[in-house]
Parts: sequence; C-alpha cells; structure tokens
Amino acid sequence: MESTSMVKQENRRVFSLTKLNESLERLIADRVGGTTFWVRCQIAKINLKNGHRYVELVDSENGKRTAQSRGVIWASTFPKIQSEFKTYGLRAEEVLKDDMEITIEVGVRYHKIYGLSLDIMQVDPAFIIGDIERQKQETMARIEREGLLEMQPKLYLSPIALRIALVGSPGTSGYTDFQTELANNSFHHGFTTKTFEASVQGDQSIATIVSAIREANRWDVDCIVLIRGGGSKMDLHIFNHYDICKAIAFSRVPVLVGVGHETDETLADRVAFRSEKTPTAVAKYLYTRIGVFRANLNEALLQIRTQSNELIASTRHQTQRLQNLIYTHVDSLLKGIGERIEMHTLRIQQSTAEALASQKEWAQNLVNRIYTLSNGHILAGKQHLRQTLAQLGDTTRAVLEARREYLGVAYNFITGTALNQVAVEQQQEISQRERLIELSANHTVEGKKGELDYLVKKIELVDPTALFGKGYTISTVDGTDIQSLETADFDRLEGKTLITQAHNRRVESTITKTEQS
Repeated sequence: MESTSMVKQENRRVFSLTKLNESLERLIADRVGGTTFWVRCQIAKINLKNGHRYVELVDSENGKRTAQSRGVIWASTFPKIQSEFKTYGLRAEEVLKDDMEITIEVGVRYHKIYGLSLDIMQVDPAFIIGDIERQKQETMARIEREGLLEMQPKLYLSPIALRIALVGSPGTSGYTDFQTELANNSFHHGFTTKTFEASVQGDQSIATIVSAIREANRWDVDCIVLIRGGGSKMDLHIFNHYDICKAIAFSRVPVLVGVGHETDETLADRVAFRSEKTPTAVAKYLYTRIGVFRANLNEALLQIRTQSNELIASTRHQTQRLQNLIYTHVDSLLKGIGERIEMHTLRIQQSTAEALASQKEWAQNLVNRIYTLSNGHILAGKQHLRQTLAQLGDTTRAVLEARREYLGVAYNFITGTALNQVAVEQQQEISQRERLIELSANHTVEGKKGELDYLVKKIELVDPTALFGKGYTISTVDGTDIQSLETADFDRLEGKTLITQAHNRRVESTITKTEQS
C-alpha cells in the first residue's frame, strides 16, 4: 500500500498559483474576450478613485444575495456613459449610486492578481426611465385609491393671497426667481413670505419637504408654495414620492407647486391645489390673481354705480308721482278729520260743563266731612301724646338713678384692678428689659474680644521680628527699603552702604554694582 501511494504522488502534476491564474486568464480571454453581455444587477457600493469608478455589483432573490462581482467604469469610458444619460435628461451621478438597480453592458476580464472583474461599457438609461415610470404609476394608483386627488381642490384660496409660506431651498435659482418676480411685479407689493427651508435634491429631500409642509400648516398663511428650479428626471422624481403627495393632499392650506419642468408632470402637480411650470410662473399666478380680482371688482363697482344711478332716477320719478298723490289724499283726510274733531269738541265741552256742575256740590260736602273728622283725631292724638311723654319721663329718671349707683360701684372696682394690673405689667417689662440689656452687653463684649484677638494675630503676622525668625531679611539704603525704589534709583546706588537686617544680625556692605534681573 505504501509503495502504491508513493507512485501516485510521484506521477501527480503540481502547478503554481501563477501558472493556474495565467491559464484561467488565457482561457477566459480566448472564450469571451471581445464579447460583451447585458446584465441586470444592483449597485451595492461604488467608489471613485483616480477618475475610475469601482462598483460592487450584486444580485439577490427573496432578500438573499445570490451573486456578486466587481465592476469597473474606466475614466476613459465614463464620458460616453455620461453623454448618453444627458440625452435622456439624466445625470450619471443620480443613477450610479448605492442601491440603484441598473442594466449594463459588460466585458468579462480575468487578471492573475486581481481576479475576475467586469468592464462596464454602457449603462442603459431606458431601464432607469422605465423604472421611474413604473414607480410613478404605482404611486399614482395608490393616490387614486386613497382619494388624495380630490382633497386640495376642495379648499378655498382667497383672491388676495398675501401671506405665503415658501417651501424651498434658499440660495437656489428657483427660490431667487420666485422672490424676485414677486417683489418686482406691477400689480401688488403687499406680499409677505415666510421661508420653511427644505432640501429639494438628495437623499434627505423627501423628509425635509414633508416636514416643511407640515410645519407651514401650523402658521397663519393664505397658501403654501413648493418650488424648485429645473432639473433632470431623477431630480424631479422625488416629487413623485407618495409621502410628499400625501403631505400636500392633507394640508389644510392650499398648496401651489412650481417645479421647473416644461414637459413631464409630477404627481405633486396632480395632487396640489394648483401647479405651474416654474417658480416664476407661480409668482405670476399669485399677483395676476390679485390684478384680475381688482379689475373684476372695479368693473363690478362700475356696473353697480351705473345701475344705481338708473335706479335712483327711476325711483325719483315714481317718488314724485306718489308724493303728489299722497299730498292730495292727506289734504282730503285732514279736512274730514278737522270737521269731526270740531264736532266732538263741542260735544265734550257741553258734557264737561254739566259734569263739573254736578260734581262741585258733592266735592264740597266731602271736604267738610273730612275736615271735621280730622280735627277730632288730632285733638285725641295730642292728649294721648302728653300722657305718654309724662310716663316716659318718670321711667327714664328711675332708670338713670339705678344706673348711676351701679356705675359708681363698677368704677371703684375697675380703678383698683387696673392699677394693680398696670403695676404688675410694668414690673414684668422692667425685668425683661434688664435681661435683654445684659444679653446684649455680653454679646457686644464677646464680639469686641474676638476682634481684638484677630488684630493681635494680624500684628503678630507682620511683626518684623517674627518674619526674621522665618528667614526673611530687610535691606535698606539710607533708611529706604530697596524694594520700594524706582528703576532709575538703582543706577545711583553704587558706593553706598547697604544695611541688611536678619534674625539677631545686622550686616553692613558696600554696593559696587547693580543689575536688572
């Protein structure tokens, strides 16, 4: 068995890895060299280096990756791909990015060091356009199912919409064009705009536009204007997104869309209250609307004035005719009423004279009876009042005498009790004040004693003798501490005597030189 195994190993042919890879390189070049293939795949990752674009291509099924290859778009090939995209209104940067599904023409290349890779020759723009249209149709079907197309048209937009919530990106051409057109029109200059900043390009644009529309709904505005300048199909494709369409449809304020496109209509245009081709056109719509309303108002006022004048003239003629008829009829009525009043007056005068005569005698008898009865009641009342006053005087005098005796006894008792109480309270107050004075004096003495102790300690700290004991010295010249001398004074110290005072020592020295350290 061992000899047989040895023979097999001796007959085995072994290749180096280089030879194997060179063989694979030749084999693939012979079989597929010069041949290209159209492949549908997804970009997992793309990197730019030295003008070349290195792409990681993948394929998947049911969420599981089934294939993976490296692809390269060489710098010499990219301008052709970019030019092809421009004819479809696209930019290569919009398509060649992570997670995009693409259809590409590739050539297969095998390198003995770098392995298998795909040279990307073309990228099919038609597939991208078809995918955009497919997504747009799917979103459109959902919008129709949910009834979003009917929501904005039901709102009311005032013909004089002056307070505008502007959703866009400040500094862009579309934003500037709208503001310039609105400010320089010849119809109306009372517009006010509040900007709700939102990105209109890139991965974050959808979320920022939705957020800006919702925020604008919290403000008191007449309308919301969503604007963006011109762009490619991919640029404008964000305005086909369901979230933006839903935010527009559910806005309580009318939304006007001005996206810079001349041909393609986005779904945002479909759900909006009104859509215009450009931001400038939206501005023109707003101020033209005011101009038309003003013209219609002036025309209506002119018609009202004309019809009013005609109606006044006609009414004046009818009024004059009726006035004449009324005057004639009233004059006739007044004459008849005057005759009836005169007749009734004569009757009333006769009846009144007879009634007065009969009532005069009855009234005189009644007055005499009332006068007699009144005199009797008055005399009886006077007598009763005198008796009552007499009884009241006797009772009052008795009560006053009794009160006088009671008050005398109460006065003597209260006076004695009050004097005793005052004496006790005064004695208590004097004792309390003595205790307070004693406490205050003790507190003041203790405080002053603490202050004196503190001053003694401070004096001890600055005592020269104590400082000398800690190693400090004091140097003087002519009785002046050298620390207090000015810079110019040091130049005049040479030859003078320096006295240095230390602990239990006094040293005298002659100054020969001074230097500034």
